[in-house]
Amino acid sequence: MNATKIDLENWNRKNQYDFFIGFDQPFFNLTVPTDISPIYEQLKKNNQPFFLSVLHQILRAVHAIPEFRYRLHGNEVYLHEQIDAGVTILLEDNSFMYCTIQYEKNLSTFIQRAQASLIEQKHTKGFVPHEQKNIVY
Repeated sequence: MNATKIDLENWNRKNQYDFFIGFDQPFFNLTVPTDISPIYEQLKKNNQPFFLSVLHQILRAVHAIPEFRYRLHGNEVYLHEQIDAGVTILLEDNSFMYCTIQYEKNLSTFIQRAQASLIEQKHTKGFVPHEQKNIVY
């Protein structure tokens, strides 16, 4: 695990940490309607896979903002060097499984490795929840 432990006593977010750590689910998320038609058309024009291309952009944003790379390990906070994606895959029998897709800076490399990972995990992994701490869903 390439991560740096945050010194909670000297952290500028200690008050927020102390407030939220007592919650059953001390996490935060947003849902925002977004028109992605221009992105979709560009990806379609360039024959790029929509899901993996957008996932790559999301991971780029996660890596650009250090706060998006913080993760709780028990009651400690770590800043991870790399965050990978945890995705859900629909299987042919209409069940699903989880898949981990490792982040790569280069889009072409990311797509190639992600496609291989999806195929491999679909056929060998089975339904196993993510245990890694450096995941974004």
